[in-house]
Amino acid sequence: MQQTFDDLIEFVESKGYKVQITSETDGDFFYPSSKRIVIEKRDEKTMLFYLLHEIGHMLLHIDKEEWRDQNLKYTLDDDVEDDIDFNKVWYQCANLSEEHKAWSLGKKLIHDFEININMKEYEAEWADAIKDYIFHAYRILSNNQDNTPV
Repeated sequence: MQQTFDDLIEFVESKGYKVQITSETDGDFFYPSSKRIVIEKRDEKTMLFYLLHEIGHMLLHIDKEEWRDQNLKYTLDDDVEDDIDFNKVWYQCANLSEEHKAWSLGKKLIHDFEININMKEYEAEWADAIKDYIFHAYRILSNNQDNTPV
């Protein structure tokens, strides 16, 4: 599995980004402004799933012009103010769409790199993560008095 991590990290670095694996975080994140992916240190399978997912975010960010042409406003866009737009319907819908696409791109990477993993386990993690985002969006929007779509 180490070779798979090394290959993916090399891929990320070829795009001008860095990967940091650390126990000093409580999650996995893509930071476009500092061009880095942070992965929480835990069991290798989970780390691999989330590395693939975060690379998906990186690829979306690299192609954000294409994303804008095909989707709702991109939540990592420079003109989006997370603190202000977070409670808006469009933001939560765009975020859910973006998360799904990042998982989808992770699956494409599995095929592209011919990674030997249990696809059912990857897809179960994907579905669980999307379920969590749906519940999160519901909580945000049900507490918001102004649920205008845009």
